[in-house]
Amino acid sequence: MLIRTFAAAAAALMIFQAADAQAANVLRRSLDSEVESLDPQKGIALYDVSVQHELLEGLTALDMDLKPVPGAALSWDVSTDGLTYTFHLRPDGKWSNGDPVTAEDFVYAFRRGVDPKTGASDPLALRPILNAEAIIAGTEKDVTKLGVEAVDPLTLRVHLQAPCVIFPLRMTDNTAMPLHRASIEKWGRDWPKPGHFVGNGAFVLKDWVPQSQITLIKNPLYHDAANVKLDEVDYLNTSDTLSGLKRWEAGELDTFDRPPVKELKRLKATYADEMLEAPINSHNFLTINMTRGPLSQDLRLRQALSMTVDRETITQKVIQNGSMPAYGFMPPVIPDYVSQPVFFKSLSQAERLAKAKELMKEAGYGPDHPLKLTLIYTTDEQTRTELLAIAAMWKQIGVEVKLDNMEWQVYLNKVQQKDYDIGSMGEYGLYNEPEDAFINYISSNTSYNYPGYKSAEFDKLFDEGRVATTVEARAKFFEAAEKQMMTDMPVIPLTDVLQHTLVHKRVHGWHANVAYPQSRYLSVTD
Repeated sequence: MLIRTFAAAAAALMIFQAADAQAANVLRRSLDSEVESLDPQKGIALYDVSVQHELLEGLTALDMDLKPVPGAALSWDVSTDGLTYTFHLRPDGKWSNGDPVTAEDFVYAFRRGVDPKTGASDPLALRPILNAEAIIAGTEKDVTKLGVEAVDPLTLRVHLQAPCVIFPLRMTDNTAMPLHRASIEKWGRDWPKPGHFVGNGAFVLKDWVPQSQITLIKNPLYHDAANVKLDEVDYLNTSDTLSGLKRWEAGELDTFDRPPVKELKRLKATYADEMLEAPINSHNFLTINMTRGPLSQDLRLRQALSMTVDRETITQKVIQNGSMPAYGFMPPVIPDYVSQPVFFKSLSQAERLAKAKELMKEAGYGPDHPLKLTLIYTTDEQTRTELLAIAAMWKQIGVEVKLDNMEWQVYLNKVQQKDYDIGSMGEYGLYNEPEDAFINYISSNTSYNYPGYKSAEFDKLFDEGRVATTVEARAKFFEAAEKQMMTDMPVIPLTDVLQHTLVHKRVHGWHANVAYPQSRYLSVTD
């Protein structure tokens, strides 16, 4: 009796909340994991970045086709040599507390981002700026030598170390967002919390209940507020995917990412018009610790592990979510770019397995002398299912794997500190461009280079690619860099992602091929 009464009350409350949300133009989005930080220079996970882009806006912004458009800057000029960008800020740009957004806000943020004392994540977008690399590395101690200056309150001039044809795209990145200096100096580490957060984005941080919900409300001072249709955006924690799915089907959520694989067939049949899917710039792979242990010392072992993984079986029988077998590092959605596959792609799986056994034997391992490894991963049933299948495949060549699951923060600490053998990893590209994927693996990258990969040839090709003056030349250098990476094998490509999102019909403007559509472009109807 008590259970039925409680269930009825809960159902009534749910209906009331759903009706209230619709009446107030509220969008309720799923959040796959707890946000680490809303500080755009410290929070690095997709979940962090997606919310940061709601609260802050850089000089440029991404449109729904992942192209750079005017953001805090209304326009910009480029010098003939490609080394100087002059951004003209909007005269009506304001912070959420009413202060004007000025060029000095960007100077402060950029200097903070490259300053080692900040303890920021790798400021990818700022690296092309003059002297940024030296300041990040600590060889230049004076952050005021960073090539950025406020010509006047509404004019920001940026001097680059070398040409960067995608610099306007770079300025959409979270690490290049402006910061409200007074708030940071007043609140210290607590500045990115409700009541303290001052932003210049389309929404304002209203509330944040850890492991539960982040609530955003429309920013009336945003320069394009007239075109923002939503009054509120609720990000609801759905790290438990089965529970998240139930909430979506019950109407508590308007959108839900990553529905459980075992439910996909039913969901496609039941919600044909609301199950959106599309390939995106995202892939899953295994990262190998290149700083310790036998895998770091013997290429043959890394080759054998990669060859033994039957990607077709994984995508067609194990996870069955539409993902595609990956043999290179870059997903096939990147325009004007040809992914570079591993050397064994043309071999049959039987030929790969035979060759892998030979390599293991040459390296001194096999069923009688197994190679024992630990594979760490974040708590997720789909990932566990896939890794169990891979562990069984590896057993055929004399590899014994212990699977160790952990929460995201623990996992992140492990891979950053190189305290692991193999890790399960997924990456999302914020836009369809190859440089961001490869910058994580240059020798000097200490934040995102989880394998600890070091290759002088890879670094050289990458550097030549990012300073190339045409898109075509950039692609050729990056393709060569990928080929080098796939030869050295610090990672094992597994799958290229087909993104599935459940989106109720009341939501309008959602693009299935975007990792996280910004709420400023979305709307809801009753």
